[in-house]
Amino acid sequence: MADLKGTKFRTYSPQTARLAELLGASPTVIQVPEVPQAFATGTISAMITSSATGTSTKAWEFVKNYYVTNAFHPKNVVVVNEQRVPEAARKRQEGGARGRRPTPRRAAGSSGSSAEQAANKELAANGVTLHEPDAAMKAAYHKVGDTMLAEWLKAAGADGQAIIKAYRAK
Repeated sequence: MADLKGTKFRTYSPQTARLAELLGASPTVIQVPEVPQAFATGTISAMITSSATGTSTKAWEFVKNYYVTNAFHPKNVVVVNEQRVPEAARKRQEGGARGRRPTPRRAAGSSGSSAEQAANKELAANGVTLHEPDAAMKAAYHKVGDTMLAEWLKAAGADGQAIIKAYRAK
């Protein structure tokens, strides 16, 4: 974790900027298409990313190490105003949503989705070494996560606390 101190760390949101700050790095806003150029010019020297973004940017051209932290597992949703959607389209959307099974929660260090596994294999096949974080790195990230959660809960108030309580109960 000490290696991140002072690095120019690619960020893309307020949350990743705060993560960089708490890691002692310098947050640097870079959009995905600009990542290869940013590494090539020294604008950034570290980033948090998915293996999918790593493959789409051909990360092997500018990095040799990737730590599988399982830091983010986004959930995608579609919100639609029912009154504006034609009946046939609404039924297709509802059927598709019902047909999806919830993603099971994974233990830390698990191999992830098939897309994630494929992207990890592609990174490795192109010379990137994938690492599992050691206990010290995991502890440091947990400490940062706890800080970010506490900050969010303070801003979110009772509603936020109820959400986290319900999430942890599952």
